Parts: sequence; C-alpha cells; structure tokens
Amino acid sequence: MLQLGKIDDCIAFINSLETRVRKNKGFLMTKARALQAKGRFSEALPLFQHLYVNHQRAYKDHKAHGLGLGRLLQLMGGADNLEKALAILTQLRARAAGGRAHSPCDDKDIELTLGRHLKIMGGADNLQQALAIFTRLRTQAAAGSTNTPCNDKDIELSLGRHLELMGGAGNLHKALAIYTRLRIRASGKVDTPCDDQDIELSLGRLLEVKGSKPDLKQALAIYTRLRSRLAGGRKNTPCNNKEIELALASLYIKRKNWPAFDELRLEARRFPGFEPHLCLSLRYWHELLEAGSISPTHSRLLGKAIRFAALAVEESGFTNASCISQLAHCLRLLSYWPNVLLQERGLQKKGMKGLGTATLFLFDTANTIAPGRQRLEKDQHWRAREQELLALLSRQQAAQGQH
Repeated sequence: MLQLGKIDDCIAFINSLETRVRKNKGFLMTKARALQAKGRFSEALPLFQHLYVNHQRAYKDHKAHGLGLGRLLQLMGGADNLEKALAILTQLRARAAGGRAHSPCDDKDIELTLGRHLKIMGGADNLQQALAIFTRLRTQAAAGSTNTPCNDKDIELSLGRHLELMGGAGNLHKALAIYTRLRIRASGKVDTPCDDQDIELSLGRLLEVKGSKPDLKQALAIYTRLRSRLAGGRKNTPCNNKEIELALASLYIKRKNWPAFDELRLEARRFPGFEPHLCLSLRYWHELLEAGSISPTHSRLLGKAIRFAALAVEESGFTNASCISQLAHCLRLLSYWPNVLLQERGLQKKGMKGLGTATLFLFDTANTIAPGRQRLEKDQHWRAREQELLALLSRQQAAQGQH
C-alpha cells in the first residue's frame, strides 16, 4: 500500500492488526515510513529509534534501521538532529569497514547517504568531505581510474548535483559534462533526449541554474518533452507527475512568464506535499518584486504569497526551512505595507506591530532547522530587488509619518 501511495490505508491496516503482529519489525518499519511520508515525524521517531536500538545484531537490519532513522533526523532538521544522524551514519560506516572508524567502506548505500548528509549539513569542510566520498565512489566504480566517469548512474548523479550545489563556473561545467554523458549513454546518441526522467530533470535544473536565455530555452524543451511523453504524446497537456509540473512552474517563475505559470493550474491539481504551495507563494512573490510602484493589485499578490507560504509551512509540519523562510520574507514585506492599502483590506497598522518579531522568529527557526543554508550560494538578484522594494516602502512610510 505504501508503494502505491495509499499512505492512510497503510497506517490504518497496520493499526488494525493484533498487537503481537503490529510489533513485527517489518510492520513497524513500514508504519514508520508511512508516518514519515505524512510528515508525522514525532510519531515516526520512536518507531525508528526502537528498531535501531533493538534490531541491529544482523548487519542488514542495522543498516536498514540506521539509514531510516538517519533520514528522519535529517528531515526533522536542526543542528542536534543533523549531528545525531551523522553519528548514526558514521557508526554504520565503521561497522561496514570492519570496525575501522573514519574509514571508507565498500557499501555504496552508506557512502552515498553519508555524502548527501554532509552536503545537507553544509559548510566548506563538510562539502569537501562529501566531494571526496562521491569522487572515491566514482573512482572505485571506474576500476580505479581517477577523474574517469563510471557506469553507475546514482554515483554520477550524486557527484553532478554536488558540483552544482558547490557552484562556480568550473563546477557547473563539470556537472554539465556528467549529465550530458549520462544522457548520451541512455539515449545512444549525442544531443538527443533520453527517457530517463532523473537524468533529464537533473540536466534541466542545471540549465536553470546557469540561467542564460539559451539555457532556459533548452530547459523548457526538456520539461515540455517529459510532460508530453507522460501525457500520451499530447503537447501543452498536464501530466500527473508532480516533479515535472513543478519543474515547469519553477522555470516559468525564472522567466517571469506568469500566464504560462497560471495555465499549469497548480492549486487545482492538489499534488501532495508542501512543494506546490511553496511554488505558488514564490510565483506571487516574484511578480510582486517586479513592481515599480505599489498599488491595490500588489496587495492581492502579497496576500496570495502569504497564504500559500502559510499553507506550505503547515503542510511541512513546520519542519522545512525553505517554507518558513519564505513566510518570513512575506511577513517582513507586509510590515512595511502602506497604511492606505492595509485599510482597503480592512487591516489596521497597529495590528502589524508584532510582524517584526514574528519575522525574526521565522528566520531564526529556518536557520536552526537547516544551519548550512546561510552558507549556500544565493540568488542575489531577487534579494537585491527585495531590499530595493523595502527601501521604497520605508521611504514612503517615513514621508507619511507611519513608521
């Protein structure tokens, strides 16, 4: 049931079993994963902890339960949880390496998971350690040849995505070479799309990061083709794949193509998870940032940005830093909003006084959940535009004696 996406049915079925049967480690693991998928982390945590502590004699169990608990702690975020997850993964690695601490092991799953975890933790040292892990895995899979592509897609994609995250023209060029080679291997031809969604989406997202007009045009072609293929070959037709629809939405935001975004009808599609709500908030937020002056129309945009950001935070169980940060940005802008436009919406300026404190709390919470996010390379264009808009509103308030 869980693999079919019937999460509620899965949980209900396990709960209906006899107590003795429910305590079977297989059912406990399935229920824990189902609760995690629902965002009910506080309920999933004791199940994963029980499995990890009480079922680790066999290496297979120790690995499965350790990776499961580590992943949950990763999702829960926060420095303490990330450190606990790191300790678990380090212990798994040491066991797989014959008891040798801080030594690479030959278990690809553990090595990849550890590398991805270090990437999430962020910071120059962690990112370099992760790069070393992915590079070593690649060399091992390439029969010991250094700086040589291997035929393991998971390793190649992990390395490419890591280089992309590290940023810089050189790393982006290396990531592009990795994705391009994977694509050629999957399609059998140069400059030809393949049918592997992971490869195509990775290539499209990298082109978005590069950001030139030709790059964005190529990314659009990739997403459009993926969408048409899943829609039975019909062009400009929605598909039921959340990743592809959100990839298109993200690209339309980057290109400031609001009509094309709205044609996706994300709100009506009711995809699961917080991502659609976050994407909708970003759409209205970025259109708002393009404003040269503020009017009632922009109040509507800000209202929608706040609404969908709040829904994203709620859907994430208040555990996703990006959702929380987006809501903070929206509320900070609201705290500077012109009094006359607030009054048109039935709001009083005095009711906005607590927004500054709320904004700081939300930013602090986001940074606590994901401590490494502040050290990542940021999109400075929209941040500069946000500061310009805040400065404009601040000047208007000062002239009217509001702030």
